[in-house]
Amino acid sequence: MQKQFKDKRIIGFVGRLANEKRVHDLLPLTKRNDLKVVIVGEGPARSELEILMPNAYFTGFLSGSELADTVADFDCFVHTGPNETFCQAVQEALASGIPTIAVNQGGPLDLVQNGKNGFLIDTSNQEELVESIYKLLHPAMWSNFAEYAHKSVAHRSWEEIMNELMKHYEEVIAESRVEVAA
Repeated sequence: MQKQFKDKRIIGFVGRLANEKRVHDLLPLTKRNDLKVVIVGEGPARSELEILMPNAYFTGFLSGSELADTVADFDCFVHTGPNETFCQAVQEALASGIPTIAVNQGGPLDLVQNGKNGFLIDTSNQEELVESIYKLLHPAMWSNFAEYAHKSVAHRSWEEIMNELMKHYEEVIAESRVEVAA
């Protein structure tokens, strides 16, 4: 993909293309000559998004090594969905060493460490989004963010995540027992 879009920085999104994902927040980035927005995914909003963002590159659904290779070609991953909980796409981007800009609510708060592996912002704020992209893409900043991105999620195995979930359940159960006893 780098060869296909030479002389452009690749800004990527991976996810289901539905209105609640707010993929349309990426619109201002598609109007820049030095950036190429690559949107990976399928969903009910795809045809509307293709009309809204004719300069974006839509890959459709990808999986396996094809998805991994595509994400590895991103210079930056942008996650726009405010209602996410687990954020698998964010974790995969970070695990690939791709700095991430994400919406500053929900699941991304657990993964994106503002100013270390990316930025947490209001992605619907066009000025803030564009400013964050260029700040992150500055060569000195990008290399630091990319190096830290992988390290920030390397410990998040399925076993570790499930243990954390079970711990939360145990805490809720313990609290409910205390309330019932009182």
